Amino acid sequence: MKKRILIADDESHIRRILQFNLERAGYEVLAVEDGQAALETALTERPHLVILDVSMPGMTGLDVCRKLKTADALASTPVFLLTARGQESDEQAGHAAGADRFFTKPFSPKEIVRELRNTLGDT
Repeated sequence: MKKRILIADDESHIRRILQFNLERAGYEVLAVEDGQAALETALTERPHLVILDVSMPGMTGLDVCRKLKTADALASTPVFLLTARGQESDEQAGHAAGADRFFTKPFSPKEIVRELRNTLGDT
C-alpha cells in the first residue's frame, strides 16, 4: 500500500509540482487548495505526512498544523511547512506550531522528497 501525502497550497502550480514529484517517488497524493480542506481531508483520510503552505486564505498552514498536532489521531503525523517568507522568526513560528520541517519557496522538490523519505523511513 502506498503511503498517502496531503498537500495544501493555494497556488496550483506548487500543488502540481509537488504532486508530480511525490507520485513519481511512489506516493499517493491528496492535493487541496486551502487550510479548511486540508484539515478536513487530514481528519478523514489520515495521511502519513502533511505538507502545508503557511500563507493560505482563511485558515493558514500554521493554524492547520496546530489543529493537527492537537488531534489525537494525527498528533504524531509529520508536518512540513512551505513559505515564501524565510525569516528566522517565521521558522520559529512554524516549529512552535508543531511543524517537523520548514522549507522556503522556491524549494527543491528533490529535497522535499528526500526529507519526506527520511521522515517516513522510506530511504
